[in-house]
Amino acid sequence: MEQAVVSVVSEGRTKDVRAAGSEQASLRKHATQVAAAALVGAGGVHFGVAPDHFAERPTHGLFFLLAGIWQCWAAALVLARHSAVHRYVAAAGNIALVALWIVSRTVGIPNTAGQWVAEPVGIADVWTVLIETAFVVLVFTPRQGRVPSRLVRIPSASVLIPAIMIVSVGVLFVPAAHH
Repeated sequence: MEQAVVSVVSEGRTKDVRAAGSEQASLRKHATQVAAAALVGAGGVHFGVAPDHFAERPTHGLFFLLAGIWQCWAAALVLARHSAVHRYVAAAGNIALVALWIVSRTVGIPNTAGQWVAEPVGIADVWTVLIETAFVVLVFTPRQGRVPSRLVRIPSASVLIPAIMIVSVGVLFVPAAHH
């Protein structure tokens, strides 16, 4: 069985501990589950704000609806396939969504009159960008060999997944959360 080296902080000192391959696999599994939860959380926020965007402009509402569908579908693929290709495609899509968010908050996007207007920053969109970025970070976290000590210190998936879901739903109830 392959041994993984895990850094553990004990009594103010960092020391390397040999962990069984199953422990390494468990860390990878938890990272994958948290990454998928981040996608579902972001998708859920996109679903939640879609109706308001449909009212503003149908194409914007459709974009948010499709973003939510895509993120939930990508989460299912990441969980079911455990393929690097699926993770990287999902990461690329999230990088594109974060880039679009940055553009929409700085340069702006065309409004109904064709003018480029920057959107205000809201709680829901900041939360969504944070968890989309977290997904990308988790995708590019090493899957083999030495496990970064910061991974050992993150709370377990059983804590992070419900927290992501609760906050993702909660931000939708903040007045003007997405504008």
